[in-house]
Amino acid sequence: MPHKSIALSSKVLYSLTYQDDGNPRFGHHFSLPSRTSAHNALVTGAMAAVLYCADMKKTALISIALLLTSPALAQDSADWTFVQKRYKIEGTAKIENVDGETHLVLSEDFKTKNGPDLKVYLTKKPIESLTGQDVKNDATKIGVLKSNKGAQSYILPADLDLADYESVVIHCEAFTVLWGGFDL
Repeated sequence: MPHKSIALSSKVLYSLTYQDDGNPRFGHHFSLPSRTSAHNALVTGAMAAVLYCADMKKTALISIALLLTSPALAQDSADWTFVQKRYKIEGTAKIENVDGETHLVLSEDFKTKNGPDLKVYLTKKPIESLTGQDVKNDATKIGVLKSNKGAQSYILPADLDLADYESVVIHCEAFTVLWGGFDL
């Protein structure tokens, strides 16, 4: 039985296998850590599947693959709990797909000490090894913390790949103080 593997990135592998009866089987072997990356990989996987389809018998495969790429079916993340670095942070956060945009959403019970210049960042290191200086030198700013308590949402840039990041942090930019955050 012929078998084609389609590697879409270092974190995902799709395969297309033709069964003995000539029907294709499209398999997803590894999950991606972020919904945005997974959605992009599914779109790419569906396009790759189209390239391998030589006749109309394989139309069902294309239909299923394209259905999986629908933003309405994109899964939201689990809730992450904040970890204290300098100051206590209560509540949780998650990644959600809202009208085709990726949002970082802080929960209703989110609460932390107020500060003079608090910002939300994505970093490429896990929270336990981060310092305020690391954030200052090598992090991607998502935005100004809207409030020190309550639900709030931040739209992530469309070209941002969450698989490239290890954590989300709240950081005082003016005094280079890392409040805390969570690992993705």
